[in-house]
Amino acid sequence: MERLSHSHYSFYRLEKFDIDAAKLERVLEENRVDAAAMEQLTLSTAVVNVYGYCGASLITEFVGASLENLIHAREMPNNPFVSDIQPAKKLSIALDIATGVATMHNINGRPGFSSNDLHIGNIFFDSQMRPKLNDFNLALFLMTRPNETGVMCHSVRREGMVDAGWRPPEEYLDVTDTSISVISSNSAEDETPAVRVWPDKVDVFALGSIMYTLLVGYDPWWESGEEEHEAFRDQMIALKVKGGHLPFPKEVQESLDPAVQTLIRAIKSCHNFHPTERPTAMELVEILERKGHGHLHTSA
Repeated sequence: MERLSHSHYSFYRLEKFDIDAAKLERVLEENRVDAAAMEQLTLSTAVVNVYGYCGASLITEFVGASLENLIHAREMPNNPFVSDIQPAKKLSIALDIATGVATMHNINGRPGFSSNDLHIGNIFFDSQMRPKLNDFNLALFLMTRPNETGVMCHSVRREGMVDAGWRPPEEYLDVTDTSISVISSNSAEDETPAVRVWPDKVDVFALGSIMYTLLVGYDPWWESGEEEHEAFRDQMIALKVKGGHLPFPKEVQESLDPAVQTLIRAIKSCHNFHPTERPTAMELVEILERKGHGHLHTSA
């Protein structure tokens, strides 16, 4: 995949088609889903604009560095994003990202879609340093149960994915663990146990991890000194996610800054072990706005 950039747009194209037909079909379908999802949010300022797509090519507005680039560039000298950013600004960025996810989940009063792949590498900043969501090729379109207003249908995932720090614990549960209600069978015909996953709450858990990284400056569940275990990174993180405890650095935990404490509370809420106990994205927006009232950094 190659990205061709212009000052106003980016063009992605697949240069080589030396893949088998099954993989190519998947690539084309994922690109179609990506474009369809972005098109639904074309009026949102929190999502990268799409201008067109064809086959494996996609034309979007030009955006700069991702949140991942900016966070991981903290060792670079004179990097104003990571060296001078204040907690109030972090809270403002978190609110903008949460607002984008809330808009994604509810489009014009109807269920929208779940990113299903939300992490700091898929959040970009425009020329005015406003965060924008991007990359929806794994999106799951949300549906509600016919007789239960507002109750989302769940999907089924048998095992966790890569990028473990952004995935919720229900994706790593042992399917034989019947002590938790997220375990169910796929269907009446298939009695193989699987794990219920609420797509919107997968995004909310990822929001908690994004806010954690934004607050402390490194990826969740990945502590200094663990670089030698890089090959087992996802397995190690999955164990920690299932354990349900995400420690905060002492200086962060003991901070008296209201913006820091607001982010800590929001992160813990998003990281509730059981998906139904996590807030919706809109409820998270309200938490950040209400608790952070008077402490939010407003952009010029």
